[in-house]
Amino acid sequence: GDVITSLAFGKDGAIWVGTNRGISYYDGNRWVLFTSQQGLLDNYIQSTAITSNGTVWVGVIGGISYFDGKIWKSQRLDKGSVITQIVEAPDKTMWFCSDNFLVHMRGDEFIAYRIESTLKHISAMAISPQGEIWLSNGNNMIGQFDEKNRSFTPYSIANISSMTFDQTSRLWLGSFDTG
Repeated sequence: GDVITSLAFGKDGAIWVGTNRGISYYDGNRWVLFTSQQGLLDNYIQSTAITSNGTVWVGVIGGISYFDGKIWKSQRLDKGSVITQIVEAPDKTMWFCSDNFLVHMRGDEFIAYRIESTLKHISAMAISPQGEIWLSNGNNMIGQFDEKNRSFTPYSIANISSMTFDQTSRLWLGSFDTG
């Protein structure tokens, strides 16, 4: 595919390239393409992440697929929703988000949370070293999600397109238009 949708580097230095026609792996010598024929839920990759144990995760429309180094496995999450973010939490569980929900994967259990209307259309997600979950809708709001209470604490801030935590647990925000 010639539409690049996501990039991620593995521990071995190889790059995984999500495209509109599957995901490719390049180790510096050869390209390997994976598609729905090898077990992906869909060929149009929306997001990619690689966990600390080397598992490759891809988000597609309607769910996720993951590669353990041997085979692809897939899980349908919500028909029609685009999985835009995939994040490994400090406790090694996985979080996925789309335009209208969050999913927490613990072992084989998937717990879905609907996103309240002020935070719909999630464009960025970050998890602090302490496990705090932060989301942005890319427009005028960021929010902290409290899983125990199933609630969001919203904060008005404009145009946040990306976010991450540094080693001192400080939240860094990138915007569409102000730096």
